[in-house]
Amino acid sequence: MIDLFLWSMIALLVFLVVLVVVLIIIVLNQPVVTDGVIVDMRHEDSMIWYTYMPMKVGVVTIFIPMMHFDDEDWILTLKGKDQKGEDAIADLYVPKSVYLKVRIGMHYKMQPGDSVNDETVEQEVEEVPEDAEVRE
Repeated sequence: MIDLFLWSMIALLVFLVVLVVVLIIIVLNQPVVTDGVIVDMRHEDSMIWYTYMPMKVGVVTIFIPMMHFDDEDWILTLKGKDQKGEDAIADLYVPKSVYLKVRIGMHYKMQPGDSVNDETVEQEVEEVPEDAEVRE
């Protein structure tokens, strides 16, 4: 009985390791274009969505709400060369100020503050005037 459990745990561990390796290979093989011609521009609005996590308390199951937030994204699609020197098309997340200055067909090179994913884009923080009206 223990041997069957042990072998099933080993098989599960091997499966998980292979799955992680495959996912890493897929993520690392995505083309990254940091210099090229802008072929598309798009804006994604901020979103808020909720998921509910079930939690069992005694014999009762309650649902804990979890709020998720994704801020606005300004995305340029660049056509250029990737690290291997091959033609590629990839998205580049940029700050709003950059997005407003560029147009389709322009040549663009990745700047500090740009990102190949939407998690690390550095957005400018707008200053709030001292005499601004505060609402509560």
